[in-house]
Amino acid sequence: MNAEYEKWFSTLDGAIFVKFEKHTTESDRVLRKSLRKEKVGYRVVKNRIARRAIEGRISAEAAQSVTKNLLKGPTAIAFGPVENVIAAAKVFETARKAKSTPGIEVRGGYFQERSFSVEQVRALAGLPAAKNCYR
Repeated sequence: MNAEYEKWFSTLDGAIFVKFEKHTTESDRVLRKSLRKEKVGYRVVKNRIARRAIEGRISAEAAQSVTKNLLKGPTAIAFGPVENVIAAAKVFETARKAKSTPGIEVRGGYFQERSFSVEQVRALAGLPAAKNCYR
């Protein structure tokens, strides 16, 4: 399992950490389908193993912030290249506003050596044409 997590995080440009609990199979299926359309990886993770995988891949300061503030309780991570993770932020924000995925709550994110608060992730979700910003 550790090697699998390390593989997931090996190209970690960015990630959004979400609280993952109390939602239905149907809402999970719809959420995962939306994320797949954006080519975003999405995994429910064990916090202890995710900490180990993250700590060796990002700066010590960012790793401390991520592991202290974002990896607690039931956690899922949406990850991939930055433009895809911004698209994931849009998916999560849309789900939050529509209340279509109960139990999913964005905790924050990590993008290129910086940790982001919930408010900063929401601001990213508000960017127009996020897919084209980095190309």
